[in-house]
Amino acid sequence: PDKYSGLDRIIRRTELSSITGWLTSPELPQELYFDDASDSEEKLYYYGVFTEVKPFVVSGEIYGIELTFTCSSQYAFTQKESYTCADGSSVIINNTSDEWEKSVYPFLEITPTATGEVIISNTTIGKSLKFNGKNQNIVYIDCKNNIVYDKAGVLKYSDLGWGVDTIGSFWWPELVHGNNTISVSGANLKLTCQYP
Repeated sequence: PDKYSGLDRIIRRTELSSITGWLTSPELPQELYFDDASDSEEKLYYYGVFTEVKPFVVSGEIYGIELTFTCSSQYAFTQKESYTCADGSSVIINNTSDEWEKSVYPFLEITPTATGEVIISNTTIGKSLKFNGKNQNIVYIDCKNNIVYDKAGVLKYSDLGWGVDTIGSFWWPELVHGNNTISVSGANLKLTCQYP
């Protein structure tokens, strides 16, 4: 109302169609956040889809839109946080999630420093992930969705030296609630996650 008055406030049918298409076209959950939080407040992110767009009509003209956003999770999320860990070192990551009984599964960007074995460990829980890396060939691991790929595309498990015997004991890197000591050898690691 401060910026628009009279006819400037009317949303035309073509504008409504564009807005509706933009909001309802994504079939997979998308990120939604609000910019009205003060600097002292933590910005929260929601994931979901817009499931309904209803125009607010007065005297046959559209003056607003009522939107229904259906979340894919019962939680809001913190902003994405990234941590780095150089070859041969470790980093402590504090999983501040409000969900104490579930792990957070991060996104990993792994840059092997030589051709050979790469080991990523969470020494807090005593679990490790090992694979064969190629010098400077960045490997991306989406631990939440169990996807491994590089710049050329999705990698086969055999490309990483994983076989049938490996799959039974396979561990997707995770962060349990509280402090996690993550160590890496054979590569540099960038770990990105959001906490519920």
